[in-house]
Amino acid sequence: LILEGKNQIEGDKDTALQVTAGNKVTIEGDGQLTAEGSDNGAGIGGIANSGSNGSYKKADRACGTILMKSGILIAKGSGNGAGVGGANHCDGGVITITGDADVTAIGAGGGAGIGSGLGSSKNKGNDGDKGPGYYQGGTITISGSAKVKATGGGNAAGIGGGMYGDSGKIIISGGYIEAAGGQGATRNHGGAGIGGGYEGHGNVTITGGQVVAAADGSAATSSAAGIGSGGTPNSNQDRGITGRGDAALLDRTAVILSGGQISANGAAGGGAGIGGGSGADEVMVDISGGTITAEGGASTRSEKLGGAGIGSGDPNTGKYASNTKLNINVDGGAIKAVGGWGAS
Repeated sequence: LILEGKNQIEGDKDTALQVTAGNKVTIEGDGQLTAEGSDNGAGIGGIANSGSNGSYKKADRACGTILMKSGILIAKGSGNGAGVGGANHCDGGVITITGDADVTAIGAGGGAGIGSGLGSSKNKGNDGDKGPGYYQGGTITISGSAKVKATGGGNAAGIGGGMYGDSGKIIISGGYIEAAGGQGATRNHGGAGIGGGYEGHGNVTITGGQVVAAADGSAATSSAAGIGSGGTPNSNQDRGITGRGDAALLDRTAVILSGGQISANGAAGGGAGIGGGSGADEVMVDISGGTITAEGGASTRSEKLGGAGIGSGDPNTGKYASNTKLNINVDGGAIKAVGGWGAS
C-alpha cells in the first residue's frame, strides 16, 4: 500500500483496513492514511469477534502481519478495538514499525493503542472465554527513526495488551515512542503505558530509542505500571479463581532494558514506574544499559498509595494485600528511580 496525498478509510461495521491471520500489508510512501474502525473494529488489523460472528476469538479473525515503513498513519479503534492490531476479542498480530514511519494509534473501549482488543475477564468453563492472559498483543517491533504515539482505551495498554490482555512480545530498538495506558473505574484498574492491560502481564525489551511511557489516571482510576503490568486486584494472584493459568501465555511480567533513553511513570494509584502494577503476582526486571528515569505512582499522604520506581506496585494493603515475587537485576545504565508514597 503506497501512500500519496491524504487518504481516509472508515470501517463498515468493523475494522477499516482488514488484515487477518495469514495475510500481510506493507504501508509506505509520502502520503497520509487515516483508518477508523466502526462498531468493535480496529483501525487496522483483525476482525471483531462479536454478535453474529461469535463472542470469542477465532484464529482466522486475528490480526495478521502489518509492516509500516514510511508515511503518516493515524489509526483509531472503535467499540473495543485497538488502533492497530486486534479488534474486539481479537489478538494482535505481527506489527512492525520502522524506517521513518509516523504512527498515531488510539484504542477504543478496552482496546490497546497498538496490540490486542478487549479480552475476557474470567474462565467460564467453555472454549471461548479463558480469562485474563488468553488474549495478547502479538509481536510488536519498533525500530529505525519511526515516530509512534499510542494511547490505550479504558484499562488498555498504550502498546501491548487490551483490557484483560497480556502484552505479547514487545521489542523496541529505535525511534521515538510516546505511550499512554488507559485508566479504569477503580484504583486497581488501568493499563500500562507499554505492557499489559488490566490484569495483564507485560513482556518488554528495549535496546535503543527514546521512550516515554506512562499509565494515565488518578489514584482512584489506575494503578498500572509505566512499563510492565497493568493494574491488578489481589484476586489475580489466585489463578484458580480468575482462570488465568493454562490459557495465559505469560506466567510473569518481564522487562529487559539494555539501551535507549527511557522515561516511565506509574499511575497515581500505586503502579511502579517500571515493573508491576498493584497486586502483580511475579515481576522480573533486568537492566544492563540505557539512561532511565522511573517514577512510581504517588497519591496524597492520606491515601497512602505508592509504587516503586523500579519493582512492584502498591501492595494493596488491607483488603487487597499482595505477595508480589520480585527479581530485579541491575548491572549497568544511568538510572534515576523515585518511589511513590512509602515506596523506594
